[in-house]
Amino acid sequence: MNFKKKKWTIFALSVLLAGVIVSLFVMMPTKTNVFSPTSTQANAAANHIYRAGEIWKVDGEWEFTVNAVYPTTARAAKNDYDSKVRQVNQVLVMDYSYRNTGFDDSQHGAGLGLEFSKANFEVSNQHSQTGDATYPVHLPSMETSGSALGNQDHRLQHGIWTYAFSEKSDTVTVYVSHYDSELKLHEATFVVPVTSK
Repeated sequence: MNFKKKKWTIFALSVLLAGVIVSLFVMMPTKTNVFSPTSTQANAAANHIYRAGEIWKVDGEWEFTVNAVYPTTARAAKNDYDSKVRQVNQVLVMDYSYRNTGFDDSQHGAGLGLEFSKANFEVSNQHSQTGDATYPVHLPSMETSGSALGNQDHRLQHGIWTYAFSEKSDTVTVYVSHYDSELKLHEATFVVPVTSK
């Protein structure tokens, strides 16, 4: 008889404990998702398709645009490029501009200032071919491309890079990515027609 009482007491305490645990979970406040304007803006920028001349702005960091993409007749010297690896039928020049509006990597980066270079771009054509950014062609305007780089606030910078393709295309997609002053990655996509210079 004493054993039955203990058994019922343990059962009653177990039910009571389970009820307390369940009520604690019910009474706990739920975490609500709060989106800050900066994360919303970053998502909007990543989903937006930019056109030639349209400015991609990252507040307090930079402004960037692809001015134009145009073909060039310049080709690599025969000894500089193995045409058996990839036949080149079109070489395109991507012309771009950017302005530092507050980027400063002296605290979290190398302290070199804002620069957009080939490492920040991936260019593909309408045939889903990625442009060969290592194609060794030299244009006279590349000598001054990207001059006056660094933390020179509000000074417009200009650059060009070349990309080689095996198939001709009249439109390219330019994927741009860059880390901001706090090492947060920002990305943008430009769809740009291939035009004559």
